[in-house]
Amino acid sequence: MDSSQIHLLVNHIPITGVLIGLFVLIAGLSFKKDLVKITALGIFIFSGLTAILAQLTGEGAEKLAKKAGNFSETMIHMHEEYSRAFFAIVVILSFTAIVTYYLQLKKKRKLFYMYIVVLILAIGSAFVGYTVSNSGRQIHHPEIRNSKDVIDVTLR
Repeated sequence: MDSSQIHLLVNHIPITGVLIGLFVLIAGLSFKKDLVKITALGIFIFSGLTAILAQLTGEGAEKLAKKAGNFSETMIHMHEEYSRAFFAIVVILSFTAIVTYYLQLKKKRKLFYMYIVVLILAIGSAFVGYTVSNSGRQIHHPEIRNSKDVIDVTLR
């Protein structure tokens, strides 16, 4: 299995994981259930790990898209920029989830505020993840591109 195949296999996991983790965290905070909140932290940590894998294999997917032809260089560049932003925020989210989990185990005070930070990061990650997902979709589906926003440099 080469890097492009790995990228195609794992690139949706961090985005989906952040969304699932966000809903689980909201439920845990709403019902004041520590186990549910800890589950959300685990989902965020897993999402961060898969984001690292997706980021490391992105170049292979780019080469595959170029080899296939009929793609927009501009769209690939935009997708790379968005994915870097998503990668950064998800790694920060994952690190914050690890710290929050550690504090949860130590039963530290003011833990609620750490969960609020995680919640804010998760919401931000979800929005940036949507942007990454949408830009990736536009690379492979030129019919959905907004032509006034994109200078199409299609290579054949």
